[in-house]
Amino acid sequence: MRSLSKGLQRIVKLIEQDIRLSFQIPDSQNMSSVLIGYDTEAGSTIEASYEPLKILEESINSLISLHVKEDVPATFFVVGKTLQMGHKVLKKLREYGGLFDIQQHTYSHTPLKSIHPRNDIAAISNDLEVNGATPSKIANEVRKTNELLSKYLDVKCTGIRGPWGYYQGLVDRPEVLKVLKENGIRFTSTYLRNKEDFFPVPLSVQPFTYKDQGFPEIMEIPAQDWIDCCWRVVYGWGRTRAFSKHLTNVLDKVASKKLVWGTCFHDWSVITMDHELEVMRTLFQTAKSKKVKVMSYSQYYNQAG
Repeated sequence: MRSLSKGLQRIVKLIEQDIRLSFQIPDSQNMSSVLIGYDTEAGSTIEASYEPLKILEESINSLISLHVKEDVPATFFVVGKTLQMGHKVLKKLREYGGLFDIQQHTYSHTPLKSIHPRNDIAAISNDLEVNGATPSKIANEVRKTNELLSKYLDVKCTGIRGPWGYYQGLVDRPEVLKVLKENGIRFTSTYLRNKEDFFPVPLSVQPFTYKDQGFPEIMEIPAQDWIDCCWRVVYGWGRTRAFSKHLTNVLDKVASKKLVWGTCFHDWSVITMDHELEVMRTLFQTAKSKKVKVMSYSQYYNQAG
């Protein structure tokens, strides 16, 4: 039989990787969990460029109030530029003990890896083709944000969310993993896209380590299903109830199959057409009713690692 072409070999390899990654659930987790994560990027992206400090103040104040009332932890993945602009606002998160976890999202929302969504997908989602940064630029972005987190919030950063998100995370980017390890990163949340470089990521993709890439100390905690703003761009920003129902349906699957679900919300998007945060409130209360444990990303990493 003729050998496979290089193109087919690559496809087979990707399929095999998907199968492996789909079942690497840490043994220490034998219960369903939802990890709450907010990409905090006001002033660093086009979507959050109008009155960014006002957006940040409203979202952080509202989220603090809701999380404290519901006693629900969360991770805020903060862009360095956003931190420079709004460190007085973000410092409030440090007043609530271990309820809020603060990690980074690079200094200027710089992608760690390229994404190439199909033209037809890009047309309906306003998604873009993005080129990943060089390892040296990534090192500068991560190092600078680590320094800012230490300076303004007295936080030692160990986690990062990859801006834009990528198919299979950093499985094929060992040079980036090396940079992250050298800068103290021990967990990543970068697997946010499916093989079409879009959404949703199937729930079968569960947390795993980069052992095969030579970095067993780094855990990947994917954000599955949809990024909140991308769902709302595709299905309608005004369909708040439909979005809430969608999240409830995802929780049903998580509860029934004992899965870990990493979420990706945004500071600017959670308050868009939902200033009372009813979507988030419903998510928290539904998770509790279904006995799905609500955690921050760091809590999960510490427990599973």
